[in-house]
Amino acid sequence: MSVRMPAQSFAPEVRTHGDLKFYRNACRYATREEAEASALELQSRWMMVTDTRATEAYEQPNYRFDMSLNRSVRLPDEPESIALR
Repeated sequence: MSVRMPAQSFAPEVRTHGDLKFYRNACRYATREEAEASALELQSRWMMVTDTRATEAYEQPNYRFDMSLNRSVRLPDEPESIALR
């Protein structure tokens, strides 16, 4: 029996004309809404995109989508933990 990890983020995916496969980039968002908005924004810049979606991902979120600017914003890297002595 395999144990499925819970999703930690959402990934935007696009499909292009003549292709059955969806493709994703390295952007991960905290919400499905952000990932869907990111995929739609990408579609507005790419001529061959025929479909978009957001799927569950297992990486930590590394972007947020600013709805007012209609663009992705990289989240700051988390500081490395400092061991207490």
